[in-house]
Amino acid sequence: MNFSSCSIESMLSIPTKFILLKTQSGPTANQLRYLFSRSEVSTLLQVSMLASEMDVILSLVFEALDRSKKCKVYRQLIESDRGNLYLRALLPLLDVHAETAANALNQVTSESFGIHQILMSLDACAVELKKFSEQNWNMAEQLSWMMPDQSHLLSSEKRAIAELEDAVAERIFHLRDISTIQDTAGSNDNDNLFRPIDEFCSSLFSKMIMPMAPQKIFTEQSDANTNYSTSQLNAAEALKLLGDKPGP
Repeated sequence: MNFSSCSIESMLSIPTKFILLKTQSGPTANQLRYLFSRSEVSTLLQVSMLASEMDVILSLVFEALDRSKKCKVYRQLIESDRGNLYLRALLPLLDVHAETAANALNQVTSESFGIHQILMSLDACAVELKKFSEQNWNMAEQLSWMMPDQSHLLSSEKRAIAELEDAVAERIFHLRDISTIQDTAGSNDNDNLFRPIDEFCSSLFSKMIMPMAPQKIFTEQSDANTNYSTSQLNAAEALKLLGDKPGP
């Protein structure tokens, strides 16, 4: 099974090039400003990190289930061949592998650790994103009403941000519903829920905003010697850039 086709990270992790977008709708015509606020960036990066952790744990679950299944199959084959004493000597080793797989599954599915804890943290992030979204929708409506001619770009940006935050929050809520085996058959937008988030971001922002040039903050030696996930690299890059960002 290839988890890349159902990656939680591909559903929730917004690429850094979108999180750190700059726009020209600042106080002056030539001044660029970050599109997302610090609080929004922090929450989106947290979602990315949690999504990466979830993918790792789901891979672990798959490996543990696969090992447990193989141990049962091999045990049945060995026990069916009673005349082969050499194969029966492998039974204790199969027991060790089966027990290791069972312990791993118990750990990642417990209520105080693993999948449950990550889902709770994601749910808290979704609530925050919904608050940000409501603020951006309200600001977009106020700008359109107060300055219908001058505020078109800023209003469009706020609407795009709100739509993105709503989309990420809804995906998190959908994952929560799946994990609790709730009935989600009534959703008519399931295809969009599983659409890669980078494609969704491109459709929202490609025509209105200029993305920042990517910046490399790791040395070639550290990249060669250390394995990082995409979301971890993105988060580190974003935090580095935020360190140079002026306060609100």
